[in-house]
Formats: sequence, C-alpha cells, structure tokens
Amino acid sequence: MLAFWLVTLCFLSSTVAAWPLQDIFRRQTATAPTKFMFIFGDSYTATGFSMSGTQPSVSNPLGNPPVPGIRLSGGDMWVDTVMKSYARNGTVAYDFAVAQNTVNSSRVQNPNPPTPNGDFRGQLALFESTIGAAASSKLKWKAANTLFINWFGINDIVIQAFQGRNGSTAQAILGPDVADYFGRLERQWQLGGRNFITILVPPISKIGAFGWGTGPDAANVAALTQYWNAQMQSANSQFQKLHPYASSRIVDPTATFNTILSNPQQYGAPNATCWSFPEGQPCLWHDFGHPGIVIQTAFGKQMGSLIQSIGF
Repeated sequence: MLAFWLVTLCFLSSTVAAWPLQDIFRRQTATAPTKFMFIFGDSYTATGFSMSGTQPSVSNPLGNPPVPGIRLSGGDMWVDTVMKSYARNGTVAYDFAVAQNTVNSSRVQNPNPPTPNGDFRGQLALFESTIGAAASSKLKWKAANTLFINWFGINDIVIQAFQGRNGSTAQAILGPDVADYFGRLERQWQLGGRNFITILVPPISKIGAFGWGTGPDAANVAALTQYWNAQMQSANSQFQKLHPYASSRIVDPTATFNTILSNPQQYGAPNATCWSFPEGQPCLWHDFGHPGIVIQTAFGKQMGSLIQSIGF
C-alpha cells in the first residue's frame, strides 16, 4: 500500500515532452543567456518543466511552470532557491527531471509502468533530441559556460526495498546501476559538458514510507543508501581521473537533511514526523516521501553556495 501511494504521488508531477526545435527557439528572448544549467533527476528535483512550454530566458530563468505548479514540495524546490537566492545574471536552467525516474528502469527491475522519458537515459535522450550537443546546439552552450547537475538513486533504492531485496541481492542491482549512471555522465561529456555535479542520496530511510526511520525496511534502506553513496564517490573519482580537464563534483545532502530533522522546532515544525500536504509547511515533509519547503530551501542554499563558488 505504501508503494502504491508513493507512486501515486510521484505521478502528480508533470512530464517533460519533446517539441519542434523551431518552436522552442522562437520563444527565446532578445537578451541571450550567457550561462546554462542542464538538470536531470527525479521528484526531489522536478519542477514540472516541459519543452513545449515557455522556455528559460534571462528574465524567466526556469521557464515553466510557475511556482508552485505541481512541485512535490508544496512550493519552491531546491532548483528554485538556487535561481532566486543567488545573483547569476544571464544564467538559465533547463530542468529535465521527472518524478519516479531512476538511472535505468530496466536495471532496477521497477514493477510499475514506466513514466514518460522513463529514466536518466530517457531524460538525456530528450536533451539530445531538443537541445543537442554543444557543437551544434542553437542554444550556443559551451563547455565553459555550462553546468550539468544530476540527482538519481532515491527511487533506485526505494524499489529494491519495496521488492524485498536487501544486502548482496540489492547491491547486485545497484552496483551496475551506478555504472549506468556514469555511462550517462560520459555521454554528457561526449556532448560537450565539462562541468558536472552529482548529488548523493539523502537519508531516505527517515521518510514516512519507512516509518520515519523506525519501520521494518528502514535499516535496509539506510544500508543501501550508504552503499550507493560510497559507490558513487568511488566511480566519480575514476571518472575524474579519466577526464582530468573536466570538473566532476560530489554533493552530499545528508548533513543538511539531518540537521533539520534533528531540530524540527528550530525550523518551525512541531516534530520531524508530520507532513503538510499540499502546502509543504510548517511540517518538514510535504508527504510521506518528499521533503517540504524548509528542507528543499535549505538544500537549495547548500547547492547555491557551491554553484556560485564555481562561477555559475
């Protein structure tokens, strides 16, 4: 039942649809962007952006939809905070993230019907078919003025727990899944990307779906999260060695999440286990699977500080 409702909430998110290129670029404003962020992920990142809607511009850097739209936080996501809270004139963001997405839907053996674009592979395929490689893109993005941000792994781990897989059985799936992730990072490099941020999985064992950290699956999820994050860090080191002239950074949201969850009243919430649906506040959770506005905003500030420090 928990799995059913978690998936139902995820399906509330909008999908990213392809659209003829001539219509996309006709919507560009007269002032051309000078820096770009291309963002990929799941419901912790998705804003509901569609390539068929209003496109990002200097005056409207996230394009569509307006806040709150169908964001699974009740309001601002971390992406919104990054773009609102830090002065980065000329920077626009294309958020290809889709709720419920994994790195490789076939690999993780997701029993649920695939969502549009399906996974990281589908999101990147849409990027290629609409925006395209640096060498040929009408957006005129370049290696030096573009940042790729990727956040996956949450659903990859949740699926293993809901399917009763743990320990070596789950690791046998998640290990190759990490390799698939870096296969997509390699593809972003081939397309012209040279600046990358990989976001690790936060402490999702503490969400309501796992009894706020005390449910029967919580220990397994915590262990799989630790495994996933360690594998991602190791693989990123290898990627960086393979591409010494690229910059591939790891961001860990764990401390930000834990600080807030350990001190809920300092952040305006009565406790760390209530949720505010659909408002996303004052409780720390939007529902039993997604962080609300307070956590999203705090992580947005963490990300914004890093992004600003590297020139975006």
